[in-house]
Parts: sequence; structure tokens; C-alpha cells
Amino acid sequence: MKKLIGKIRSCFKRMDVRLYYGLSALALSLSLTFWRYPTCLKRLAGAFRDVGSSLAYWFLFSFTDGETIVPMVSSMDHKRAGDGDTGLNTGGMGTVAPNPYYTKEIAKTCMETIFLPTIRAMKAEGRPFTGCLYFGLMLTEKGPKVIEYNCRFGDPETQVVLPLLESDLLTVMQATTAGTLTPDLVRFSDDCACCVIMASKGYPVKYQSGYELDIPDFREGEVYIAGAKAEEDKLVTAGGRVLGAVATAKTLEEAIRKAYGMVSEIRFENAYYRQDIGKRALLKKEEH
Repeated sequence: MKKLIGKIRSCFKRMDVRLYYGLSALALSLSLTFWRYPTCLKRLAGAFRDVGSSLAYWFLFSFTDGETIVPMVSSMDHKRAGDGDTGLNTGGMGTVAPNPYYTKEIAKTCMETIFLPTIRAMKAEGRPFTGCLYFGLMLTEKGPKVIEYNCRFGDPETQVVLPLLESDLLTVMQATTAGTLTPDLVRFSDDCACCVIMASKGYPVKYQSGYELDIPDFREGEVYIAGAKAEEDKLVTAGGRVLGAVATAKTLEEAIRKAYGMVSEIRFENAYYRQDIGKRALLKKEEH
């Protein structure tokens, strides 16, 4: 078994680094979820657990009309279920924007080696893309690499990106379809945003739902409902990730404080949320 694991590890190490994050995420999920399965499965999953564990991973949305591509403000997701980036991978337990790891130098490299080549290649193949193009990126020792593409906005990144958009979204999207998109048409605020996801305890594995939601009318901030449904005259939980509390502010510290302030006032039984959304981003900002 050890020889088999060694051969598989060597094989994947020779492959493109873009596979590494997916492998580590999948392996971690396997090793934590399928604990009741044979030891060999857990050992195989564990063989990849540390691959790419120190690599930064984030999403970057962009507007494009097939010729011009304009990146949106960067964001930083928190995929693991537990504080300190522990536990199983989820659809996202919270986000902050902008992402302090996404520097001007990295942005320039991404534009020259990823964003523009992608748009130009699609046009050259006779498949020009217009609309919102979403890049899943990983920062490696060899520079930024592409993990995935999506032709849509993503959750919960959108919850912190669009609140910072100062331009009219409809006008921008119309420009992507008309072929008239220009960088100056897309303007983002210099403010910061934070989204804290409130989930059902037990997510992403097994959880109970059907609990009534008590959400105050906040004077500031927004609450985006996801896993809930109307039942008679009340709103009840109906999913793993129930809602996202979003706040904006001049500083990241203040945006985080406000978002958690909202969370503290929202009530539903079996609620769970991470306590450290934005912590890594704050530590990175303190380095500068």
C-alpha cells in the first residue's frame, strides 16, 4: 500500500500545479467524511492532505464584452467549516473584500498571463464570451495559476463585491452585450466589505432545519437569505447555509465588526457561524 501511495503521489507531483488545491480539498473531505471506510482509503486521502496546504486561493470576478476585460474588486473566501480553516470544505462560510493578498503586482500578472489570454483565445476559437467571467485562482511559488472558470457570479463572494460597485450594474452589463465596455465604466468604492455566513449546526454533513428565523430590521447592512423558506406567516431554516450578514465600512476592521454585530442580533435555533472571518486578511494588512 505504501508503494502504491508513493507512486500516485509522484504521478500527481509531475502534473500541473493547478490540480493541487482540488486534490488537497478532496482528500481532506474524504479523510474526514469517510472515517468508517477501510484504512487504505483514509491513507490514500491522507497522502494528498498536505499538498497545496500553504497556497493562497481566491476568486476574481470580471466583466467582459469579448474584447475588453475589466476585473472587479478582489475578495477572499473562507471555505472550511471551522475556525482557523479547519474542518470540511463548504460552499463558503464568509468573505471579505478587497483581498489584501491580491496585490497590484499580482493583478498585473493575472491580467497579462491569465485574463487577456483567456478572452483572446475564446475569440480566436470563434467562441467569444460576454458577461461575468469568474476566475478561481491560486497563488503558487510559480505565480498565479487558474483552478477553474465559471460563467456567473459566485456565492458568497458576490455579497461583498457588488456592494462596493459604484457604477450602475445594469449599465455595465448592457455594455458587455453591446461590445462597448471600457475600464472607466466600472468603478468600485475604496471601502471594505465583510459577509458572515450563518449556517445550520452540522453543515456541511448532517443538520436539522425548520427553525423560525428572527431577523431585525437593520439600519445598516444587508441580510441575504439562502437556506430558508416561508411557512405560513414565518420564515424558517431550510438548508445548510441559511443566510449571509453583510456590512461595508471605510476599513476592513470596521466592516468585520459591523457584520458580526448583525450576526449577534439574528436568532434561530441551531445556528452556527465561524468566529474568524477576515482574521487572515487583517493579519496580512498588518504586515504592510
